[in-house]
Amino acid sequence: MAPVRSVITADQDDVTLEYSVGNNGSSPRKYTLEVGEASSKGTPLPDGPQSAARWVTVESTAFTVPGGKRGKVPVRIQPPADRGASERRITVKITDNTVDTSGNVNFKTAISTSVYVEGTGRSFARRACPISTFRGSRGET
Repeated sequence: MAPVRSVITADQDDVTLEYSVGNNGSSPRKYTLEVGEASSKGTPLPDGPQSAARWVTVESTAFTVPGGKRGKVPVRIQPPADRGASERRITVKITDNTVDTSGNVNFKTAISTSVYVEGTGRSFARRACPISTFRGSRGET
């Protein structure tokens, strides 16, 4: 699968990435596509209303690649203009779900790639608080 890593810069607000999935066999292979958000360490984050995964649109979450061919999968990412100061990590996982009917052992193969979305906004800065001194009855501070 290519590309393995992509970066969306702070000035980009509508990007379509095209993933290429190859099938070197002679039979068709069935795949599924999943999108999520991960922490900076790669740990999956729960889906929610603020998840960066919600910025992603895919035409289909299931597709087939004929034997000896390559399939192209477009993934559109539309991060909001004010997406915060921190970089966000979107994961795109493609899983081979083909079932082998020849009696061999079946197992799923999956590959994940990351899309790093640069932040654009300001972080929540702490407001400066004036420090005042208190003088006790004896003039101590």
